Amino acid sequence: MLDPSTLLDAARLRADFPLLQRTVHDGRPLVYLDVRGLASLLVRVFDGLPAAEAAAADLWFAREIGLAEHLSPNRANGLDAMVRTIRQAAGAA
Repeated sequence: MLDPSTLLDAARLRADFPLLQRTVHDGRPLVYLDVRGLASLLVRVFDGLPAAEAAAADLWFAREIGLAEHLSPNRANGLDAMVRTIRQAAGAA
């Protein structure tokens, strides 16, 4: 099982991506991520993991930073497709 603390530091992620620090009028995070932005988040999570760990990785950080609730349906589908592709490739390795 993966230890989330070794995969990604949410505070550092917010520092690396200043848009994750912005909020809308009611204090909720305001996030603009394109496909490159979403892909770069996945690179930070999956890069260097052994195939078995990548295939089983939990994307807990998306819940922790509130990403999932701020993605449009199209962006959420794109993120899901990228994750499925990575997991399938890792499972085949």
